[in-house]
Amino acid sequence: MSSVNKFVDLLKKVWFPVFVLSVILIWYFWNKLIGIILLAVMIAILTLQIVYELVKTRSFRNYLTKFHR
Repeated sequence: MSSVNKFVDLLKKVWFPVFVLSVILIWYFWNKLIGIILLAVMIAILTLQIVYELVKTRSFRNYLTKFHR
């Protein structure tokens, strides 16, 4: 297992719940603007994880070939 796969697994298991909890706490107790910014960053990172998984499994290329031009 490569170090990138280990890092992605760590993000899935540990980082995501901790980040969601911290965004909720910042939203309610500190500053709503920073909570919104962190939420946008979280969505961007999750999107990158999804794209990484699609490219890693190479099902993304098969998905693109399903649609005829």
